[in-house]
Amino acid sequence: MINHSAQPFKVLKKYLGLGEILDRYTILKIKMTIPEIAEHVAQAYHEWHELVENNIDIPEKQSLIDQFTNVNWEIWRLEARLNDKKGILSVATVADIAWRVREFNAKRVLLKAKLNRQFVTGDKSQKINYGL
Repeated sequence: MINHSAQPFKVLKKYLGLGEILDRYTILKIKMTIPEIAEHVAQAYHEWHELVENNIDIPEKQSLIDQFTNVNWEIWRLEARLNDKKGILSVATVADIAWRVREFNAKRVLLKAKLNRQFVTGDKSQKINYGL
């Protein structure tokens, strides 16, 4: 159960903060909804799900998961447009999509940094200047 004096979790032989854990968990959660990807990430998803469900006990957990899921879905959706093989995108469209991906990544980085500071966990060398 995470609290303000909690130590970072040791995952994958390194210490990860709460922000990084929830970010990775929600990315796996998204991948589980995509049939052609789900079978490849199922084991990792179940391990991360167990980590989150059994070790993180904070009142705002579901709200944080929802926030990460929403921002990661937007990034996924925008990047899928860039990878769409059905048509050629104009330079202006590519630039617009890239800018929007950058904005959502900035939100994601700030959310991770805020959680790591709030719960005194993980890497403190977060990206600060995201150009926004």
